[in-house]
Amino acid sequence: MRTALILTATLLLGSTPAAAQELYEWVDEEGQVHWTDDPTRVPPRYREEVVERDLPDASIQTYQAPAKLVPDGPEAAADTPRQHRIRFERAGLEILVPVTLNGRVRAPFKVDTGAMINTIPRSVVEQLGIPIEEKGRKIVITGISGDPMLVPVVRFRTATLGEATVENVDAAVLDTMEVGLLGMPFFRHFRVELDPTQGLMTLEEIDLTQVEGLYGGYPEGYWRTSFRMVRAQLEVIEQHRSRIPETFDEVHGRLDEAEQYWNGEYDRIDLEASRAGVPRAWRE
Repeated sequence: MRTALILTATLLLGSTPAAAQELYEWVDEEGQVHWTDDPTRVPPRYREEVVERDLPDASIQTYQAPAKLVPDGPEAAADTPRQHRIRFERAGLEILVPVTLNGRVRAPFKVDTGAMINTIPRSVVEQLGIPIEEKGRKIVITGISGDPMLVPVVRFRTATLGEATVENVDAAVLDTMEVGLLGMPFFRHFRVELDPTQGLMTLEEIDLTQVEGLYGGYPEGYWRTSFRMVRAQLEVIEQHRSRIPETFDEVHGRLDEAEQYWNGEYDRIDLEASRAGVPRAWRE
């Protein structure tokens, strides 16, 4: 499916307990906490103060699909993946579905199972009473004009489509949209089948820890793009810094704030990648 936005994002992911590995934690002079699983990334001046912690890693197993939808026998039938069927509306070439957020507010969303993030109008966030903090988490979204936008991210306790519920769902908040976008962070929990003639969507629940090739529920391309996006932001900041005279204190101050923010984003993604067992080569 297609959507009006080209989306690039970094999302907070879950983890699956398995074998433990070392995580290195330190606090900088401004009181910010940093983490990494690579001790060489700890700045030399903080290495004597670093704290080592055990970090759960994720193991990936091959997923074996059932031979048929309903196996023989009552015991086998109990293991059949649960399915949900949802009626949807068509708006031109787009599919619209109603999603209930936090069990309280029902809002329309366009469906794009391949979108890397979910988006939501600011008006719905205000209706839910979720505060948007100025210094809260943000991501970069590139619109069809090609211009990047830094927008806030909120998290819902639950997002429910029909009877299918996903917990801890992130969404980018946009002022320019009246209808939200429901993408891969929601649909990655299901096998999705669409029947346009009947206006019917079927969601079959899957266990992400049992799917080969996924780390933290996401494929290789997602992780590579996430790290690439953060590094690109830091490179742009450095390019600006090299061209602006040092006497422009206010501009350099804003660049320092931006650099601190994106370094923090890198550390956060790196931590989540470590929890998910993402190969180090995917972070380069």
